[in-house]
Amino acid sequence: AAAQPLAEASVGRLAAAASRVLQANGESVMGRMVADSILAATQDETAGGAQLALMNSGGVRADLVPAADGSVNYGQLFSVQPFGNTLMVMSLTGAQLHQALEQQFASGTNTVDAPRILQVSSGFSYRFDRSQPAGQRVSEMRLNGQLLAPAQSYRVGMQSYLGTGGDNFSVFTEGKDVVGGMLDLDALVAYIRAQSQHGPMLLPLQERIARIH
Repeated sequence: AAAQPLAEASVGRLAAAASRVLQANGESVMGRMVADSILAATQDETAGGAQLALMNSGGVRADLVPAADGSVNYGQLFSVQPFGNTLMVMSLTGAQLHQALEQQFASGTNTVDAPRILQVSSGFSYRFDRSQPAGQRVSEMRLNGQLLAPAQSYRVGMQSYLGTGGDNFSVFTEGKDVVGGMLDLDALVAYIRAQSQHGPMLLPLQERIARIH
């Protein structure tokens, strides 16, 4: 009862419902929104200087269905991200990012038949082909249209579950120059509030990951 006023407080407005249901390429609309919120919260130099952000799809726990007037409240966003993870930014080379994405298909319980596809932020894209041999399933990794260089270092935002190797993504434990940040829920709240200042927030519907097979 004490938390009810906070839970019912409006955060912003959406143009439509955002679903966490995974599409054929492993992305979801809600997953893209969460990844974008992580990037928005960590891209400032003082917050870690992230250039892209990643999110594990299993950490996106609910759809976000607005009311008739388009509004969504704090309680709904808590349902989307209820675990209280904090954000972090780390440096990874292009080669390490490739290794991490390959772990979607070959690491512990992550398999070709049951991959765990990470949600990616706006500006980052790649292709995957599950028919290719291990280590060659991911290609065309691009940041803002430019191919990633294997030896170059990139600043990557994520939440602490992934950053400590959750969901069998052990490559992330090798990240350098780690900077900690705010709660993931706070980042999502701030992002939706900012994106809906001048009208209902449009949903990120465009695919960022191309599934070949």
